Amino acid sequence: MKPVHRKFNDGDVIFREGEKAPSGYIIVSGMVDLYKVSPRGAVPLGSLRKGDLLGETGLSDRTERMETAIAKGPVTLQQVSREDFLKRTADDPEVAVKIIAKLTRRLHGLADRVADLSGTTLSPRETLPAPIGSDALPLDIHDNETERPGLLDRVLGTFRRKDRAWPHRSAHSLPPRPPAFPSAAQRPLVIAVATLPNDEANAQRDRIVACFKDLPGILIKASDKAVEVGGNDGPLAALAQAGTQARNILRKEDADLVLWGLVDPPARILEIRFTGIQSPEDGRPGQPNALTWLCLPMDFGEDWTALPRAVALAAVEPRTELQARAIATSLPTAVEQARVVGLDPPVAYGPMERAAILSCFGNASAALGHHGRDSNWYELAIDAYGAAIGLLPREADLEWGLLHRAIGICLQSMGERAEAKDLLIQAIEAYRGALEAVRAQDMPREWAGIQSRLGMVLYRVDLEEGNLDSLKEALGCLQGALQVFNRATYPWKWAEVMHNLGQVLQVYGDQARSDEILERAVDACQQAMEIRTFEAAPMLWAATENNMGSALFLLAKHSQRREALEESADSFRSALGTYRMHGADRLAIVAEKNLKRVEDMLKRTGGPRPVIDPGWTERPATVGTDDGEGWDAADRAGPPTQATVAGGGRGPRTATSGGGRGE
Repeated sequence: MKPVHRKFNDGDVIFREGEKAPSGYIIVSGMVDLYKVSPRGAVPLGSLRKGDLLGETGLSDRTERMETAIAKGPVTLQQVSREDFLKRTADDPEVAVKIIAKLTRRLHGLADRVADLSGTTLSPRETLPAPIGSDALPLDIHDNETERPGLLDRVLGTFRRKDRAWPHRSAHSLPPRPPAFPSAAQRPLVIAVATLPNDEANAQRDRIVACFKDLPGILIKASDKAVEVGGNDGPLAALAQAGTQARNILRKEDADLVLWGLVDPPARILEIRFTGIQSPEDGRPGQPNALTWLCLPMDFGEDWTALPRAVALAAVEPRTELQARAIATSLPTAVEQARVVGLDPPVAYGPMERAAILSCFGNASAALGHHGRDSNWYELAIDAYGAAIGLLPREADLEWGLLHRAIGICLQSMGERAEAKDLLIQAIEAYRGALEAVRAQDMPREWAGIQSRLGMVLYRVDLEEGNLDSLKEALGCLQGALQVFNRATYPWKWAEVMHNLGQVLQVYGDQARSDEILERAVDACQQAMEIRTFEAAPMLWAATENNMGSALFLLAKHSQRREALEESADSFRSALGTYRMHGADRLAIVAEKNLKRVEDMLKRTGGPRPVIDPGWTERPATVGTDDGEGWDAADRAGPPTQATVAGGGRGPRTATSGGGRGE
């Protein structure tokens, strides 16, 4: 029978660890990298070349694959069945002897690799720094340093350890992040509509349910439960209590989104709100906040049906492929059909009702821009948000601030995608405006989310310009976010902010030439990976490993510690393996270039000698082509210039785009 050949391109996964092993392969041409999953992530086992046997478990007992095989460049394999292999070895025992010799050499190499890993990268840390929690000191970047510790001292103080020994990393054990709902790959998008108070015979609820009938991939449910809004502790407390009821309905109906609210017969309107499985601090474009509500006329007709459909689909973060297809299929049409009423609400309604409609349509457009990666929809969303701001009365402070946050999120998304500094600077101003109205004591999670976003936009602008004052402000923002997103209550959000803090600290430490700050950057990444474990979130874990690789390299550059350079290579190697195993080709290319740069430097340096900047320390974090030798070449380039982003007092409020606010 003619041999079966299979061809693979660079980065293709030939087979994965744990898959069934029905056959083996002989490498006809090319090279194959092998990886093994461990508590440290994807550990590289080595490479096989032309003539080597690959996937030998498939030739013995057809059990599961023991490793993951990834093509490195073009690869051609000859498939070998178990029956053919046994027949060949029976006919020619010398073949079996040669194969055993090759496998023995591979096992010796693997044993050496495991010993090397156990002696370096898997060394346990003696002491972990105390996490930053809600009891951390509040930061004020305008503090007089002669009266109090400065901003940097207080940020670093949260990471202090009594043990100043080199911080080795360990495999931290933490239960995987539980999903909000167990979901199969083909789980449809489930939307529940609660019973509405004052709704005679459920006529209005049934109209809302009808808006979603027959949409592909969407299951609509009419719930017999209602959400009651009441209480004497103020509107925010009442909404929080109502949100708890809505989440109970969400769980009872096993839904992804619940629509709830009430009917106002005297005003002839419906007040509809949206509660999903996402938390308000996530802040994805188009996600509703605690104050978001949609105004619909009672007994609304066909011309209104697209608007609640668009706003509801915008509020959902897809969790399965079927849900993503459902949103991709129905959201564009719904937004386009809702454009007329969404951008031009009836003048018969009051300013707050019209602002509610405009802001909801802005959410739908922003979500479409997010899912479709189309800046035109972001621009339409900003126009809608700006028009809503122009309608708000003076006392609607929180609504004003949250709309500025929504504008900032759109501008940030556009600016990051287009690498447009002017849009990022506009996002900074929008977030600063939002913080004038959204206070930590009123809406702590939303306030912390804005602080976190502002910190990262300041950091991204600094990547192009370079200015310590801007980085100090970014550090203050992230530290403020950590006062709310503490490890005990919000572990995943805490880990995200710690990851971001590691990014900012490493750039700050590089510019300030401070080993201490760079060590704190490494510590921040290590703490983040106590939550972002490989088992719970492999791609997030790899991102933080990659981040730590950069911090470790910069530490090696400034301290001339060779062990830091070796740790940097381990981090990039682990990130690379994980990216390849999950098919993240673009990220794998960056990690591979970074790793090659560090490995080349390790070959050229036999001891603690100066090293150069690899490409990921350029701005933004991409691989460059600098081939200079030693610190002199790196230092001659000098830091990039950065203009300080101007702040601004409150003064007369104006929207970031359109809809100025009067006094």
